[in-house]
Amino acid sequence: MSTDMAHNLGDIFERKLEKEVVNVLLNLDVYEIDPEYVMCNDFAFIMEYLGKLLSGTEGKRERFMQVENGYQLEVFLPYANKEDIDLYQSATDLIIKTGNFKRSIPLPNIFRSYMVSEAKFEEGKLRIYFKKE
Repeated sequence: MSTDMAHNLGDIFERKLEKEVVNVLLNLDVYEIDPEYVMCNDFAFIMEYLGKLLSGTEGKRERFMQVENGYQLEVFLPYANKEDIDLYQSATDLIIKTGNFKRSIPLPNIFRSYMVSEAKFEEGKLRIYFKKE
């Protein structure tokens, strides 16, 4: 992929490159980005994806609930992969990292005596369970 406006990647391979992927060597596919094409054809999708990623489903980012043995925090993480999720608890916050994104969720004061006991990720939702220390 070339992001150079001068399109010199095509010069290197001595061929005209377009906005679609072209195989130039074994295991090497290239294309040149056309900013106008991207804005017209991909920008709406990119903005929709970012909106879902940053705000969660239906504008809900997270939801606290009381459950039988403590509390549950449900965090919407659309497009996240289970393997990429890291979870840390400080005295006042829960930090969730997935890929290059990090979210710090302030915990209610009542959670100061609770610790994360379990976490499950299914269908774009991370469910974190808290129990008393």
